[in-house]
Amino acid sequence: MLDEWVTKLSQEIDVKPEEISISEILDLARDAAHAVARPAAPITAFIVGYAAGMRGGGRETIAQTVREAMAAIASELPPVDPSVVSSNGNGNGASHGYGAISGSTAAPGSIQPPVTPAPAPVPVPVPESTVLAPAEISVPSPSVEVSGTAGDGESARS
Repeated sequence: MLDEWVTKLSQEIDVKPEEISISEILDLARDAAHAVARPAAPITAFIVGYAAGMRGGGRETIAQTVREAMAAIASELPPVDPSVVSSNGNGNGASHGYGAISGSTAAPGSIQPPVTPAPAPVPVPVPESTVLAPAEISVPSPSVEVSGTAGDGESARS
């Protein structure tokens, strides 16, 4: 679906789809979101695209501009433990999974943010006064009176 969208959009805005590396763009956006803030992802992608266009465009210009942006992003991150593998386990740094689908690898210089395990849940003490004991429920039996006649002409009562 993403490939089809890239092809369609590229044709609509007169860009060569073969010059677009989806995996590189997604890695760039992911790294910007992790290093700076989530809103930095689309803004970074736009600025890199704009800069590459201003420099004349083309695959090599785009790749060079992405590398420069990745270096700037890397300077915003704390040092990464090289023994840490990406959280998706594919080792290519592509948390979006697209690299694994397309068969591509992570862009050169791609940053793998450290994987931080989720904190263990902390039990919350509940005061005894708030613990509810099972309630005794008494349901009265309904008494039903039916007036009228039964089939034999006698009055029916239950």
